[in-house]
Amino acid sequence: MKVHKNVQLKDKTSFMVPAVARSYVEVSSISDVQGLIATGLLAESDYFILGGGSNVLFTDEYKGTIIAPNFFGKEIVEKTSEYQIIKVAASESWHEFVGYACDHNLWGIENLVLIPGTVGASAVQNIGAYGVEAKDTISNVEAIHLATGEHRNFSNNECQFTYRNSFFKQHPQWLIISVSFKLLTSPQPVLNYGTVSAELARKDISTPSLKDITSTITEIRRSKLPDVGSIGMAGSFFKNPVISEQLLSDIQKKYPTIPFYEIGDNKVKIPAAWIIETLGYKGIPEGKTVGTYHNHALVIAHDGTATGKEVREFIHKLQKKTKNMFGITLEPEVIIL
Repeated sequence: MKVHKNVQLKDKTSFMVPAVARSYVEVSSISDVQGLIATGLLAESDYFILGGGSNVLFTDEYKGTIIAPNFFGKEIVEKTSEYQIIKVAASESWHEFVGYACDHNLWGIENLVLIPGTVGASAVQNIGAYGVEAKDTISNVEAIHLATGEHRNFSNNECQFTYRNSFFKQHPQWLIISVSFKLLTSPQPVLNYGTVSAELARKDISTPSLKDITSTITEIRRSKLPDVGSIGMAGSFFKNPVISEQLLSDIQKKYPTIPFYEIGDNKVKIPAAWIIETLGYKGIPEGKTVGTYHNHALVIAHDGTATGKEVREFIHKLQKKTKNMFGITLEPEVIIL
């Protein structure tokens, strides 16, 4: 365990806004975590678990304790002719794990290529893209409770996964140590997402390999989203809102071409990017420090000079205008501190 004081967080998050943590603790093992609990430090102040830093916006000095886990490694815990269960330490790069799976001809997470962050965050956020979510392959999650020291495994059901949410997001006192994934050895491609299937068809690929899928999705993502570190941002900022069919009908009276996806129970999902573009926000206006990425309005970005408070003010502006114009609440995926 390593304890640091007054640590600058700007280079530890993808938003790259200045913020200082009064206390910053690195833990590299379960015994480190148990030692941290024993100090009483976590009982005396707030704390936040900082993984890859790609899903958080700091708006001020963090007066509590930042916990920075350094858990690395992976192992095959079960192997059959049909699947492998791989236990992956929480601090491993998610994108690199997708690459590992593809290199070993294991199916299930290929659509989630190029998503920034760590393996632990994949379970906290239940990350998803192009018709696939992390919950589809997670078999269990190993975690330790930062108040009691309880160390246990959670089954997939116990993780309570929903859209961009989980038990761990609702109960941040649990620190994820590792995540185990059940990946298949035979092809099980998910190609029902229009953009992906259309691009594969354009390439005249009818039976895509893992490499075909990951390279195609990588091309699509890079055409719309900036690389982490190129500008201050945290990827897709808002969840795509789920609304009633009745509210959709009301909105269609003024915006008949509004895109939507039926999800059952008289509910539909609306692309948050469409909402933001319709409000007139795409790109960073001249003379402003904060706006959206020019190729994708769902990415809140800044020019490198903005503060976290300025980013937060812009977010609140978008939320207020969305509520006033559409009656829709935009809910952030990103944690704002």
